Amino acid sequence: MVMNPSNALHPLGLRVTFSAPTLPYQKFTEPQQSAGGVALLKAGQQVGDAVDGAVSAFDKIQRQEDALTVARMRAEDRAAWSAKFNQAKEAAPLGAPDFTTGFLKDFDVYAAERLDASPSAPARRDVELGLIDLRGKLAEEGMQFEAGARLAKRRGDVEQIRNLNGGLLARDHRDFATVLSDTENSIRTLGLPPAVQAQEIEATRSTFAETALLGLSSRDPAAAMAAIRSGAWDGYTQPDRLVRLFDHANTEDRRRRNEARALAAEARAEERSVLEPQLRDAFSAAQDGKTVSAIPESRLVNAYGPERGRQLFRDLEDTRKLGADVKTVAMAPPDVQDRLLASYAPDGAGYAGERERYDQLGRAIARDRKNREDPAAYVLANSPKLRDLVAGARQDPRQAQAAVALSLTLQADAGIPEIDRRILPVAMADNAVRQLAALPAESRADAIEGMSKTYGDHWPSVYRELVAQKLPTGYEVLATVDHPVARKELAEAQGVGREDMRQAVGKNAKTVDDGVRAAMEPLIQSLSLQPGGGAKIALWEDQTRLLAYRYALTMPPADAAKKAADDVVIGKYDFVPQDGGLQVRAPKGQGDRAAAYARHILDTLNASDLPDIGGNRALSPEDRRDILLSSIRRGVWVNNERDDGWVLLDARHQPVTRADGRRIEFRYGDVAPVPVDHVGKNLSADEIDAMAARTGISADQLRANAMRRQAAQED
Repeated sequence: MVMNPSNALHPLGLRVTFSAPTLPYQKFTEPQQSAGGVALLKAGQQVGDAVDGAVSAFDKIQRQEDALTVARMRAEDRAAWSAKFNQAKEAAPLGAPDFTTGFLKDFDVYAAERLDASPSAPARRDVELGLIDLRGKLAEEGMQFEAGARLAKRRGDVEQIRNLNGGLLARDHRDFATVLSDTENSIRTLGLPPAVQAQEIEATRSTFAETALLGLSSRDPAAAMAAIRSGAWDGYTQPDRLVRLFDHANTEDRRRRNEARALAAEARAEERSVLEPQLRDAFSAAQDGKTVSAIPESRLVNAYGPERGRQLFRDLEDTRKLGADVKTVAMAPPDVQDRLLASYAPDGAGYAGERERYDQLGRAIARDRKNREDPAAYVLANSPKLRDLVAGARQDPRQAQAAVALSLTLQADAGIPEIDRRILPVAMADNAVRQLAALPAESRADAIEGMSKTYGDHWPSVYRELVAQKLPTGYEVLATVDHPVARKELAEAQGVGREDMRQAVGKNAKTVDDGVRAAMEPLIQSLSLQPGGGAKIALWEDQTRLLAYRYALTMPPADAAKKAADDVVIGKYDFVPQDGGLQVRAPKGQGDRAAAYARHILDTLNASDLPDIGGNRALSPEDRRDILLSSIRRGVWVNNERDDGWVLLDARHQPVTRADGRRIEFRYGDVAPVPVDHVGKNLSADEIDAMAARTGISADQLRANAMRRQAAQED
């Protein structure tokens, strides 16, 4: 603080003197003069007094005007330099370096000009004193401003350092101790007054703590609350500030949680809007056993929440598995289907859903087994390759046999029993029957021959399936006639009609009838024990007579009867005689092999192969089986339902079954060369006696059976 204004002026070179006021006029005194002179002088003195009075009055007025001028000048100086001082302060750079010196330098130039503008010499001193006073005040205020500006600059430097380092802490609170220590050391180097320095350091600690916690709150409000609760930040700022910071973090945490929940809900809603059609398609495809892009469990959880999402994923996977299993039901053997259904049996966990899937699979298996009632149509519906072959056969009949072979293979793979397998779907067989029935008589033979060539070795089976679809009477036989001329003759005879053909033969009709009956006797015997054999005998005998009538027009009636029987049926078979006068038929040339194979089956049949049919409790199961075996070996063979093999009948004319429930039968295609030792070694006398004791069969009967087997082996 400047104390002596005069000293403030010295550096500028102003002259500063403090002398007594100068009188405006100095009276002039001379030595005493003469009397005249005295008088003159007296008179002059009087004049001088008058003049002095006038001058004094003028001087007084002049001084008053000068005083007013000086006062005005001082007021102007104070106003002008007060404004300039304020402007200079506003324009001063940060810290106001050399502010006072520069400002007073400008003032001194102005003061010199102002002195020269003094209204009078006497007033100059007053102007000078006013300028000296103003300069002193400006110097004092300038020094104060400059000191304050320097302090403000240093505090600004502190604030800048604090802001820069505080920014680091806002991003990462973990460097708090290091940044705080570095900042405090920087503050101490600025030369601040001790009190100010202490204030700035305290403010820095508080600011850094709050900045670090606010930054942590912005990143992880929960972590900020945990940090405040830990007490690690106590002492760095006021407790009430820590409370407010905790409240801020808590509010931010709740806001974020609410915002996250809202965003999650919005995202889930949006994801659901996208997923729902996909989910519907996925469930529909899964139910149909089709493959679609999988929907990750995470997407369902994000869209529907953890519980609902995971349940939907499980339901979709269960539905996909069920759909795949339902799809595999088709063409699967029944035992595989049963095991698959058993694997779906509900076990209590999620019972309702498991029960529903179990029922769905059960219904699918039931539908599948219903479809198997038409086995050819069943495999056709489930095999694209078979459908292609069938479609190709319509253009190229040569593909029909390949289609039939594949169909039968697929039926076997599906576990359809051989006896139930079919070549034609029911609809196809029904259509063929209608077409055949609509043909004129002259076209029937050609149609039958065409079908026979188309199906080749499978034609007999096709014929039986056409019969099952109510092939018109006569066609059943016509379809089995192999000789094309005989087939044509029979077709023409059918066109004429039985009564007309009989009348055409005339008196030879009875000879033809008797001849046909005699020629057909082997067939009659082979059909007598078959279900529906009587109707078949009547049909075949009727059609054979019809053809014989046709032949009798050009040959002797006995020859006509024999030829008709041979052309229709007798010539196609070997007839094998059996005990009891019955015969069984086999394809031409296969009778001996079939008979040998039948004996082989009986001779190698063991009692253990048979079921225990119960009965006499005094006998053991083994003994009862031995009795059954002896009875079975006296059974008869008949042609099976498909006419492609033999089946064994017991004394009650019922099919004989093994212990596993299978019938004792064989197909011609299964006939293999019979091994020489097929009857095994002969029983010893002791073995025969032991068996007789067990079974109640006489020893003689057992020996007769052994001898019969031996004779058969030798033959």
